[in-house]
Amino acid sequence: MKTLRMMLLLLVTGAIAVGCAFGTRSLISLTDPAFSTPVANPMQRLELQGFSFLPPTGENWFIVSPSHPSHPVETLLPAVAQGLVIAKKHRESPPTRPEDAQTIFAFVATAPRFNELTLNPTEYLQNKAQEREKQYKEETKTGRFRPVDFKASIDSSLGTNCLRIDSIIEDHGVPQFPGSVFIISDHRFLCPHPDFPILTVTIGYSQRYLQGGQHLPVETEIAPFFKSLMVTPIQPLEAMGGEGTLSPEAARKELDRLYIHYTPGSLLTHAQGGNSGAVKLLLTAGLNPNEAVMGITPLMIVASAGHTDIIQILLAKGANVNAKETMFGVTALMWVALTGHTDNVKVLLAAGADVNASNKNGETALMMAADRGHTDTVEALLAAGARVNSKQNRGQTALMWAAYKGHTGIVKTLLAHGAEVNVKDKMGNTALVLAVFNGITDSVKVLLDYGADVNTKAGNGQTVLLVAKEKGYTDIAELLMKAGADEIVIPK
Repeated sequence: MKTLRMMLLLLVTGAIAVGCAFGTRSLISLTDPAFSTPVANPMQRLELQGFSFLPPTGENWFIVSPSHPSHPVETLLPAVAQGLVIAKKHRESPPTRPEDAQTIFAFVATAPRFNELTLNPTEYLQNKAQEREKQYKEETKTGRFRPVDFKASIDSSLGTNCLRIDSIIEDHGVPQFPGSVFIISDHRFLCPHPDFPILTVTIGYSQRYLQGGQHLPVETEIAPFFKSLMVTPIQPLEAMGGEGTLSPEAARKELDRLYIHYTPGSLLTHAQGGNSGAVKLLLTAGLNPNEAVMGITPLMIVASAGHTDIIQILLAKGANVNAKETMFGVTALMWVALTGHTDNVKVLLAAGADVNASNKNGETALMMAADRGHTDTVEALLAAGARVNSKQNRGQTALMWAAYKGHTGIVKTLLAHGAEVNVKDKMGNTALVLAVFNGITDSVKVLLDYGADVNTKAGNGQTVLLVAKEKGYTDIAELLMKAGADEIVIPK
């Protein structure tokens, strides 16, 4: 069984696909006790943590696991993963010729993600595709295994986003048949659990056969096995369904089992990564939702990432909606305003977020949303009472930022909500000056329609018309002159 446990460990940790995982051992004997547990009912679903599936269809599939009469689908490698290997018994005696030495394995294994927790599931799969391709090339350069083909792509054919990996390698070192070259054809999917992304499942099958020989046509038996994969609720999510149903001690045990560190940094990481199950467990285990790491609280970081469900979890556990990070004084609402997650803006406002709070530079959430061009967020903040004419430390307003960046729709919205069109910052610039400096024709037109002073001067003493002409903004110069700007002559 030590060999079998090593096989599954290699499956889970991704060592050169299943080909190498099984290729490193001798051909399994048909009299091996591993074949003692036949698949009795191909229509009975088998379950692992977070996933269930049907075994391959067809005859002579055997569960490769220790004899365990009360529960043949036992947990292999409980400290690392849950897994199951199913082998196809296609002959009654051990092979004496290499052409008869085919081996076929189907496998399913679940395991926690040990790294890249801040990545969302799609980013994680993209990284894994690059990592596995590099690993494939490195581990098949020399020695027993030689590369033939490798393909990796994001695939949703199983009903959820997965990484599909198809690889073919040559095996030059099967001990029973020295000098013979075998082909290992491996096909697998790596899928994060959609509700608990730190948990992944690998489902696949691998076949080894003599080079130039015939592989066994089992695709019709394997296809339903792949298609049968289903996501199931996992224990932490079920246990957290009702308040108080999981004790802090039990939550700590679950964290240990899932390799989730019980630290404030871990809470921050899992919140940013969208791992709601891990966040619930960490909070239930006793972590403080307001404990900051380098001045940043979990609510701030998750607000910027846009995970509404985790924002609600943190708020329900007492997260301070108006806490400020220590370096710049940014609140969770400001983080959301920067990223434009309007639904989260509404959640935070409903929880009591101060819509007019400012950071150390005097900047408000409204200014940040206007600067980034998030129209819906600007409207939500205004509806909640954001002061449209607030100034930051340099005297600039949300209108100035929107005009300078060319967010004309937001310029209109702010003006319609009473933004002062001719107010000046500490340098003496108005919104019109900033729009002209940056050549934003549409914003210039809207500002003029709302009564902007066409003869206003920039902080350097130049009129806006002079600025437009010197910069070669012909369309803007024409707009200004039509609006009544005093004619000027630029000295030659």
